[in-house]
This record gives sequence, structure tokens and C-alpha cells, in this order.
Amino acid sequence: MNTFNNKHDDAIRKKREIRKQIKKLRSELTPNDIIHKSDIITRRIIHEDIYTKCNNILLYMPINNEVDTTMLFCKALEDGKNIYCPKVYGENMEFIHVKSFDEFIEGSYGIKEPISDEAANIDDGLIIMPGVAFDKHRNRIGYGGGYYDRYISAHNRLRKLAICFECQIVNEVPSEAFDIKPEMLVTEDNIYR
Repeated sequence: MNTFNNKHDDAIRKKREIRKQIKKLRSELTPNDIIHKSDIITRRIIHEDIYTKCNNILLYMPINNEVDTTMLFCKALEDGKNIYCPKVYGENMEFIHVKSFDEFIEGSYGIKEPISDEAANIDDGLIIMPGVAFDKHRNRIGYGGGYYDRYISAHNRLRKLAICFECQIVNEVPSEAFDIKPEMLVTEDNIYR
């Protein structure tokens, strides 16, 4: 039991250090860097089967210099896909069907959330996962709330794709049994499978 607790505590400590380091790096990106790199990432995604074969796209709204998903939102609308965006309810997150940028308000943590509270029951589709840091094996460090891990565990038929900037890739992310790994990780420079 002690060995498990020590490993878990070590993983938490390492994740905290990596979060701090990568958030600082990401904060140094200029608005032009973000737009340019996000455009490249969007172009990579839309040519992948994981995107083209899914009708339902579950997409986060960016904050704090994350990959800007607005271009992907527009492209998915143009492609006739159903778009769902997250809304936080206490410890849980649900996805709400949206059709335009007019359907959002500022919600939890300053993140744009759908105005509606009509949570969708999505059986299949593609969830685009944000994250603070990743490694080349697609292990992920989120923001520490576990929202995506819990949601994906409860909706395990969803395809999983993560996006980040190449500067968010680290040598190794400590992973634990409950951490969920995306099938694919897309940056402006690489696609990790």
C-alpha cells in the first residue's frame, strides 16, 4: 500500500511541475503563433479518417493559449457535422449540441460554455481532448480536474484525438491506471499515433 501511495504522490508531484513549466512556455506564444499553428493543426485533422468518418465532433473551447479550435469548429459546421461543446456541472462535464458561436456564454473557469443545458447522449463520435502536456506515447496531463477522464470513461465508444502545440511535448508524462490516452495526438509538426 505504501509503495502505491508513494508512486501516486510522485506522479502528482511530477505532473504539477510539468504543468507549471508547460503553461509558462505556452503563455509565451504570440497571438500570431497561436493562429498559425492552430491552422496547421486543423488542416492535419480534417484529412484524417478519425475526423472524416465521424459525424459527431465533441470540441472544447480554448483558453490560456490553447490550440484555437474555432477554425475546426467552422470546418466541422461546413462539413455538416454535429458539434458538441462541454459544460461543467460541479464535478461532471456534459456535452451540449451547438450550431454557432452565438450559443455560448462565459462559464466555469472563464471558459466559453453553451447557453443551453440540454445535455446530449452521444453514443459515437470524435472527442477532441485538450491538455497541458503530452509525451510522444500520447500520455496526457490535463488541468487536474479529471473531467475528460471521467467523461470518456462513461462514454467509452468515442474516438479520442488530442491536440497541442509541439512545445507542449515533454520526454515523459507520468501515467496512472485511470489516465486516458488519446488514439492520436496532433501538433503543428507531428502526428503521434
